[in-house]
Amino acid sequence: MSTDAIHLAWGADGAAIEVPDEATYWRVRLLPPKGGHPKVLRRDGLPLAIPITATVELLREAVDGKPGLYRLDPCTDHGAEIRNADFAVIEIVSDDDTERTSAKEEERDRAIATLAKANADMAQALTQALAQVVALAEAALKRGDNSSPLENVQ
Repeated sequence: MSTDAIHLAWGADGAAIEVPDEATYWRVRLLPPKGGHPKVLRRDGLPLAIPITATVELLREAVDGKPGLYRLDPCTDHGAEIRNADFAVIEIVSDDDTERTSAKEEERDRAIATLAKANADMAQALTQALAQVVALAEAALKRGDNSSPLENVQ
């Protein structure tokens, strides 16, 4: 089977894993947050399996959108786990987490825009003040005045 057709073959470290040729299904397990044995998922108590070519969307649907870290073990078409095969690890995030991240990114972008505007306003004010100093210095030089040009700045 072409590795291009296997969308979920990623290890816990984010690297691609080797999927044995005899693998036709992934056995899906939810990894508990504090370690321990992964729970086998399915309402009737039987192991949950999805096709080896499944996408993240199909996995999300199979687990009813429940967020968490999932272990996927490659299995044969008879449901037997393939010994010594690498397993995949996929995280399903909730829609709420995605919305919160988007809201935080929008808030950050607004703060950056506000800071950029304040910086531009400050640069413009400094440029105007410097232009006044230069104009006063030129006038003083033309008059032959030795006084400081800053004395007349307001």
